[in-house]
Amino acid sequence: MSNTEQLHYQLAHIGMNCRDEEEARETADLLQKLFGWEQKETEGSIFAGDGFEIMKHPFLGRLGHAAILCDDAAQAKKQLEERGVEFDDETAGYTEDGRLNTIYFRHDIAGFRFHLKQR
Repeated sequence: MSNTEQLHYQLAHIGMNCRDEEEARETADLLQKLFGWEQKETEGSIFAGDGFEIMKHPFLGRLGHAAILCDDAAQAKKQLEERGVEFDDETAGYTEDGRLNTIYFRHDIAGFRFHLKQR
């Protein structure tokens, strides 16, 4: 079994950048109308189901972001750095006990800024 399989990478959600809160609400409402996905609002975004986070204002990534779940964010960061990925350490978030919880890549991939998210 490869290290990649052991970390169990999985898409958590796609973040979609909107120009403002009005566009975010319109987008979330449309997704709910089309697919029946329930909305959950946070300070900076509206989730449409579990798969889409509609940002109320432009955020990281030209188009948005992609959250990647993994079993061990610190180990995944190390593994991806060995594969040439650079991380933006200023975006790192930690659990109460000091473990890495989330961190964004430094550069976009096809307009999306990927980030790791501890499962």
